[in-house]
Amino acid sequence: MSTTFQSAPGWPADADGSDGTGGSPVCGHVRQAGGVPVSGATVTLIDASGGQAGRSRTGADGTYQVRVPRQGVYTLIAMAAGHQPQATVVHAGGGPVEHDVLLAGAAQVAGTVRAAGTGGSIPGATVVLADSRGEVVAAVSTDEAGRYLFGELPAGSYTIAVSVPSYQPSALPVTVLDGTQVTVDAELRGRARIEGAARSTRGTAVPDARVVLLDPDGNVSAVTTTGPDGRYAFSNLTEGDYTLMASGYPPATSTLRVASGQPHTHDLNLGYPEA
Repeated sequence: MSTTFQSAPGWPADADGSDGTGGSPVCGHVRQAGGVPVSGATVTLIDASGGQAGRSRTGADGTYQVRVPRQGVYTLIAMAAGHQPQATVVHAGGGPVEHDVLLAGAAQVAGTVRAAGTGGSIPGATVVLADSRGEVVAAVSTDEAGRYLFGELPAGSYTIAVSVPSYQPSALPVTVLDGTQVTVDAELRGRARIEGAARSTRGTAVPDARVVLLDPDGNVSAVTTTGPDGRYAFSNLTEGDYTLMASGYPPATSTLRVASGQPHTHDLNLGYPEA
């Protein structure tokens, strides 16, 4: 006994404009969270060889109908603007098959990276998006206005990490829901810089003097050597208390405090007591 399937009123024809006769149909609804129909979604059936077996678009009520030429296993792909695509397996061709699809809305995370204190935008900053497992999902660079955008994201919890040379990095948590856009702005504090010159007690420059920078715990943060003009510099420092130690002449030490984003000038006096 053969079974004839009649398209229900309102069911769309296939993308080729035919009226629903010939071949067994795969039909159903494409909806988003909450049962809201997704109109204008594209539904494509792919056969085992990777060829397109049929294609349709959903109507205003989210319904679709695609016919397949023969019985077999097909991959059904549903996609729509502003939603995550969905792929499922259907067994079709032996009679009418009803298959509903739920599309998750594609979320977005956007924001602007600025310098703390001044509020100026920071172009060229690296913004990394990591999922709840710590896996990197995507990475972008901010534009000339300091803006960034991550699109086509599934709902979930993420961490945004922002970094750029001469600034302290920042990490911010964010949770996005289906189909929403979340704004996450970031402010970065500039790293400090210490520079100066090593001079003898007579005021002459001391070249090739070894300058050591110690952190608040007494650990060596950086080491440099003065140039021909006796000058030295340490960059990209975090805020805190430091100790400078110079040698080449009898060692000389001094302590100072640096603040984020601020340059600091500190000269060193080297010399022998009898000099």
